[in-house]
Amino acid sequence: MDDLKIIVVGGGIGGLFAALGCKRAGLHVDVYERAPAIAPVGFGLCMWPNGARALNAIDLGDAVERVSPELTAVDLRATDGRLLSRVDMASLVASVGQRPYPLARVDLLSVLLNAFDDEHVHLGAECIDVSQCSDRVTATFADGRSAEGELVIGADGLRSAVRRHVVGHDGQFNFLSAAWEGLVDALPPVSDPNTFTFWIGPDRRA
Repeated sequence: MDDLKIIVVGGGIGGLFAALGCKRAGLHVDVYERAPAIAPVGFGLCMWPNGARALNAIDLGDAVERVSPELTAVDLRATDGRLLSRVDMASLVASVGQRPYPLARVDLLSVLLNAFDDEHVHLGAECIDVSQCSDRVTATFADGRSAEGELVIGADGLRSAVRRHVVGHDGQFNFLSAAWEGLVDALPPVSDPNTFTFWIGPDRRA
């Protein structure tokens, strides 16, 4: 089992998380990322208790604790500011025994990268094909490189070459809604900094 070589296609949060899990299990892992550099994408996310426990399972809980602020409540408000509902985090934490980790994507990605071995992260490697024989699988990249191992993990996004190999297409998506992400100045503050606040309007929310 220790001789298994794992190829992870995609160096985002999912790919690095999978790679770290394999590394913690004592397996040889290489990550191949299409971008020339691993850069943060997006702004923020929240690792709820189930996701937080997964981070703890690969010994990253302490590192995430240092970059994750406290979350005390989640508020749902009408567009005129009326409080519609509040979820108190203290009762949730008391119930499940684990606090959520709200944090910036860049901070989570940095924690994952710092825990992994840079020598085994290969950049500029866009996977274009996956092939397999009885006991080996090969990932081929656009620049002519290839990697061979016993297992390929596909974490290469919406237009996934790994998914195309497994299911015959790279994804069929029906988008029924749209979301915009961004950072804006809010002075004076529109809500408590330790509260997630959602303003709910007709067919949309902020």
